[in-house]
Amino acid sequence: MESHPDNARAYFLGAWPLYDSGEKAKAYEWAERALAIDPHDGSTLYNLACFYANTGELDKALDCLERGGIHALEWMAVDPDLDTIRDEPRFKKVVERLKEVKGSE
Repeated sequence: MESHPDNARAYFLGAWPLYDSGEKAKAYEWAERALAIDPHDGSTLYNLACFYANTGELDKALDCLERGGIHALEWMAVDPDLDTIRDEPRFKKVVERLKEVKGSE
């Protein structure tokens, strides 16, 4: 992190072990840092959606999916990291919207 402080991937990947080791506040700080570094990157948004879905921050997870995710549409259907939000109406709307966008490409 010292040599590459603006590496969003390092922050979103690092948030998971921080959360799992009980450093929840720091984990959320790292997740927010990743989002601040790269707020439009599909990979960042998707991975943060998975992180938030698994840590009970369902609205934040859905916010991330709404902002990005078109390249992960197929994976969203089977990714167990999204099981906590799969039945949410917002999730279903995101999937439908992404299908429409993907179909028009």
